[in-house]
Amino acid sequence: MPYVQLPSPKNSKNNIAVWYLVGVMLFPESEEKIIELIRAVVTGQYQQAQKIIQTALDESGHAASLSGALLLLTIRTNPKIASLNLSKEALYKGYGNKIMGVSKSTQNAAWKEFNTVAHLWAAQQVFHNPGAFPNMEILPGFPCDESQLSLFLAVAEAFRKQGESFRPLRTRKNEYILDSTKTWKLLPHTDLGSYPEFQITGTDMYPFVRDVFNGRSPRYK
Repeated sequence: MPYVQLPSPKNSKNNIAVWYLVGVMLFPESEEKIIELIRAVVTGQYQQAQKIIQTALDESGHAASLSGALLLLTIRTNPKIASLNLSKEALYKGYGNKIMGVSKSTQNAAWKEFNTVAHLWAAQQVFHNPGAFPNMEILPGFPCDESQLSLFLAVAEAFRKQGESFRPLRTRKNEYILDSTKTWKLLPHTDLGSYPEFQITGTDMYPFVRDVFNGRSPRYK
């Protein structure tokens, strides 16, 4: 995939930027689907836009959200042992049942389809976690309220940059969690303003995985 970009928060009039962001998160490989969603919004067909979104969520199940969880667990836990395989093992132990449908195959498929936007889904999960920004009010909205788009994108960009520079042990020299040539990103030098630091970790988000990350190497294949 060639270099791509997210909309600037300064161009979010009528919250088109937020709708575009939703399209990117749901259809990272389909420009046609993103355009279809934006066309529905621009022409005032909001019910059709919601239908497009809901259909995508129903069809993907938990796949998109899983990609964000896998990224969070890999880059924000124990860097001495963290790996994508260990994160998959952790989520499988926590959610591996028929209700959630988390298995080896579903996680592999989720990562393959949504890894280019995993940082956005990671940001979405952290953004609405009460422990992430205890001193400010995070407004409801998917993935965020229009007025907090800059903050959301700043969090996502922080995860993207960390993922593009994170190389787990026992991997090839230039093998990073995220491929910088494929991830959706903002134009260089986009001004997002200042934002409060957040200290939340992967195990804060998913406390049941702490035993999996308790200083041992992954066995999940």
